[in-house]
Amino acid sequence: MNHILAAVEEVRRERVRGASWSMSRLARAVIEDHDSGSISCGDIDRVASSIVSANRTMAPLYNLANLLREGCKSGRGMGDIARRVLWYIDEARRMLYTVGEHAVPEGASVATLSYSSAVETVLMASKPSMVYVAESLPGGEGIEFARSLRRSGKPVSLVPDSMIPRIVESSDIVMVGADAVTLDPCIFNKVGSLAAALAASRFSKPFIPVFESFKIHPSLGCSSVEVEVRYYRVEGWGDVPYNLFDRVEGDLVSGAVTEHGVTGFTPEDLKRPLYKFYELILGE
Repeated sequence: MNHILAAVEEVRRERVRGASWSMSRLARAVIEDHDSGSISCGDIDRVASSIVSANRTMAPLYNLANLLREGCKSGRGMGDIARRVLWYIDEARRMLYTVGEHAVPEGASVATLSYSSAVETVLMASKPSMVYVAESLPGGEGIEFARSLRRSGKPVSLVPDSMIPRIVESSDIVMVGADAVTLDPCIFNKVGSLAAALAASRFSKPFIPVFESFKIHPSLGCSSVEVEVRYYRVEGWGDVPYNLFDRVEGDLVSGAVTEHGVTGFTPEDLKRPLYKFYELILGE
């Protein structure tokens, strides 16, 4: 399990790349350990618990662990399932790009934060007039996202986190990613997302999470998801704890964008893509 354990530590240390990357990194590690003969279905409990432990908020890690278990039960094995998961991550990105052409009206301004590969895919496919990106300190993921958008030629403005209410007020759409979506429903995304959602409600702006179906949690509800706590160092003070993710409940969410299209945000709207994802991975 050397590759899996190394990938778990890499995911734990990662500060910019999110849930899709984490799922992909761990799936590749499963393939490496499986193909080398160092793991088999007799190790599935240890493999599954290690994957989930890398970040207990991220729903894709629970889905990967569950799918590997199902693969072992059916005789497919972990290597085949992990390869199917990697295939679908790429396929979902392609599908999301197609959806993105219609998810953001041409000329609309967008407020966002952190660094979501799903939001990036949608913005690459659309023609916003401006993208306002909050820095997302202390991790600074928004800074990296703004740099990436600028390199791609998108109109982008980087703003301090304290200005989230102001950029929401002046934007047409608030669009964020999601590291977990529960069926109750709610989303978990980088801290600052709740402030953006509350500001969107205050200023009557649509608050739209963008996520692939594998980010929908297969079992836990909104109040049951464990939120990762991290620390940053303040000179002359010491380590300061902060919640890595905010919880945004469904009454603040206007709708959603997945690889299957623009949709509502009801339990029924979320069950369909999640079940379809499982069928695609576990089907023959």
